Amino acid sequence: MRHFRRQVLVSAVLLGLCTITSVVDADTINTSNIQSIASSGPTFPGTSGTHFHSALGLPVEVGNLFLPGIEEDVRGVAEFNLISQSLSSAALSFVLAGFGGYFQGGPGNYTINVFAYPGDNSIALSDYQAPAIALLGSFSTVGMVVGQSFSFDATAPFNAALLSSGGTGSLGIRLQPATDPGAGLGGGFANRFGNFQ
Repeated sequence: MRHFRRQVLVSAVLLGLCTITSVVDADTINTSNIQSIASSGPTFPGTSGTHFHSALGLPVEVGNLFLPGIEEDVRGVAEFNLISQSLSSAALSFVLAGFGGYFQGGPGNYTINVFAYPGDNSIALSDYQAPAIALLGSFSTVGMVVGQSFSFDATAPFNAALLSSGGTGSLGIRLQPATDPGAGLGGGFANRFGNFQ
């Protein structure tokens, strides 16, 4: 799940003598609109999503599935409904839910990129290759621990999605391998991520 934070500073002058300032707590946008999408190979990286690798709402799998003659590039996507949101600073966070994918081992030694793309509040195979509007950052799978939290600044794509949709749109997030996870002993390497806010 992922959260966007916004803080608004509110000031009021009382009786002309003192100023009271308060910080309004951040809004959190949670989503269970998450799923893993894979290519049908035959090589890494994949070019288009052809099938789902997880059920809707389960932690997303990110990595690969390596079978003789085929390497599936597996990406995780999450979409956030932006209705009732306003322009503000925003941060994306998620956690490592577990080592290994739904069909292979982990954690492996590869890098994962975190992209933002224009969403539509629905997970579709085309989200696999949807054009990115921003690279939020990347991280290595080396040294990860289950439960570890990852956080990225998402202010620019969050506000761009709001402006382009008139405040009624969606922001998509895609986690995808930046480097080939390799064959491994169990048919590739992958890891699962959840709690997108």
